[in-house]
Amino acid sequence: MTRPGKLSEWCRFLDARSDEEATAEIRHHMTRLDEVYGSLQWEARRLASSPGGEVEDTLRIACTAVAETIELLDDLASRFRAGERDAS
Repeated sequence: MTRPGKLSEWCRFLDARSDEEATAEIRHHMTRLDEVYGSLQWEARRLASSPGGEVEDTLRIACTAVAETIELLDDLASRFRAGERDAS
């Protein structure tokens, strides 16, 4: 899995003054994305038998993309919690 950028850049992006603030902001985004993921899965189940299959396939791709984003953010939060610092 690729790393989503330097922690210092993420701190600036999140307007966080500490690792704890950054982790809290990331967790907030992860929670929102979990909700989106659940909604996409629900819709995918409802539209699973739609004609042609394109709708189901597209929703499956969307679910995968959201799940991968959550994983990236989880890795990022872990790096902040571990006190990791950017290499110079």
